[in-house]
Amino acid sequence: YWRSILATLFVTVALAAGVTILQRPVYTADASLFLTVDSGGTAGELSQGATYAERTVTSYVQVATSAMVLQPVIEELGLDVSPQALAQRLTISSPASTQIITVAAADGSPDQAAALANAVTRTLLGSVDELSPAGPDGRKLVSATIIEDATAPTSPSAPRPVTNLALGLLAGVALAGGQAFVRSLLDTRIRTAKELEQLSGLPLLASVGHRSDDLTG
Repeated sequence: YWRSILATLFVTVALAAGVTILQRPVYTADASLFLTVDSGGTAGELSQGATYAERTVTSYVQVATSAMVLQPVIEELGLDVSPQALAQRLTISSPASTQIITVAAADGSPDQAAALANAVTRTLLGSVDELSPAGPDGRKLVSATIIEDATAPTSPSAPRPVTNLALGLLAGVALAGGQAFVRSLLDTRIRTAKELEQLSGLPLLASVGHRSDDLTG
């Protein structure tokens, strides 16, 4: 079934290439901030403060995609979207065992992606100050500092032609092998003398040979 195998591979890879060509370029810009906890000056107090900050990072990651943060961003940038829709364009993450929060924004424009990431980071910075509990002296226990501003990316993060074509090739191999296997299971034709003996239960007495050379001369 080599013809159908090759055809399946070609169609699958061609579809992957077509989808890649038709995809609109998307740019992603990253900004990040660092959380600190005012817990005292001793080593033990500093260690407890760092542990508390790591635990609170998860909460602030969730806050970053809330209306509390995104509605001011929408108003600042003049966006015509809802906070829920804007949240779909953001990826908020924190590396394990760190106090760093990374804000990644995706947009069709590199400048807009950077502006969005920076606006979300600044608004999140204010939300951290607003939500942070106060100590006995009235000072906020948790504070945040922007450690990296987003810059306009020079190349799109999507589509990824090499990745898409590789996935298309893998899918094509799987589909081509699958259709060939199914066709072989459904094929009831008798192709060899051994198959004829097995199906009939009788011995083969003679066979007719085939010669491809020209005997007319």
